[in-house]
Amino acid sequence: MKKKLLIIGIALFTIAVFYMYEKLHFSHDQPLSDVERETEDMLADEEKLEDDHDEALANIVKREDPVKDYLTEKIQKAINLLFQRPIHVVAIGDSLTQGVGDETDNGGYVGILEDRLNSPENPRVTFTNLGKRGNRTDQLLQRLEEEDIQSDIEEADIILLTIGANDVMQVFQRNITNLSIDKFEEELPGFRVRLQAIYDRIIGINEDVNIYFIGFYNPYHHFFPEINELDEIIISWNETIESFTQTEEQASFIPVKDAFDEADFYFLAEDNFHPNYDGYGLFANRITQYLIESEGDLHEEREETDEEN
Repeated sequence: MKKKLLIIGIALFTIAVFYMYEKLHFSHDQPLSDVERETEDMLADEEKLEDDHDEALANIVKREDPVKDYLTEKIQKAINLLFQRPIHVVAIGDSLTQGVGDETDNGGYVGILEDRLNSPENPRVTFTNLGKRGNRTDQLLQRLEEEDIQSDIEEADIILLTIGANDVMQVFQRNITNLSIDKFEEELPGFRVRLQAIYDRIIGINEDVNIYFIGFYNPYHHFFPEINELDEIIISWNETIESFTQTEEQASFIPVKDAFDEADFYFLAEDNFHPNYDGYGLFANRITQYLIESEGDLHEEREETDEEN
C-alpha cells in the first residue's frame, strides 16, 4: 500500500512541477527539512517512473485523427439540424479548457469543436475560450466577478466547464509527506460546495444558459493499471461532480475518463499529463455526443411548444 501511494505521489509530483515549480525550488545550501528530504527521495525515483512510462508508451498505438473517425456524415447532419440558429458557447475553467498540451496550438477541445461544428459556408457556432491554466474552484469563483467574463457569460447559450484537477493537486501539495486517499476524500464536501457556488453564480449572470461540467481523466491509467488508488481518487471526484449536476436542471455532466481509459493511441502531451491534439479529440468527441443528445432534447421540446401554440 505504501509503495503504491509513493508511486502515486511521484506521479502527482510530476504534475505539480508544471503548476507549482516556483514553489518547489529548494536551496541546497541550507539543511534539508523533512518536506525537502521527502521531495528529493521522490525525485530520485522519477528515473524509474520515466522508464516505466517509456515501456508503456511502446505498447500504445497512435492513430491519425480520432476526431475525424467520430464525426461521421450522420452526426454532421444531426449537428446541422440542432444548430439551425446561431449558438454562442463559452468555455471556461482550467488548462484543459485553455488547451495546454495541444501541439497544433489550435486551442485544445475548443478549437476542435469550433472546426468541426461549423462549415466555412455557414458557421453557426461561435466560441469564447476563457480557460486559464492552474485554476481551482475557488479561483474560478473569483474570476466570475470580473466584468469581462460576466459579459461573455451573459451572451452564452452554452457553458462548457472543466474544473477540479487543480483542487486535487492542492490536496497533494498540502499532504506531500502524509499522502493517503482519506486526504482526498476529506476535501470532497468543500469541493461540492464550491461547485454549487460556481453554478449559482453563472445562473445568476445568465438564467437561460445550459452548463456542462466536464469530468477529468487518469493520465497514468495505461502506465500503472495495477495502481487502483489513483483511479479511486479520480472516480470519487468525478462522481461528486456528476451527483451535483443531477440536482440542477440546467447542469449536465460529461464523463471523459472512460474514453481515455479505453483509448488505443497515445493521447498525452510532452508533459505526460495534459492531452495532446488527439487527446483533446477525445474531449471533443464526447462533448459533441452529449451536446447532440441534450440539445436535441431541447430542440424537440421547442418544436412541441411551437406546435401547441
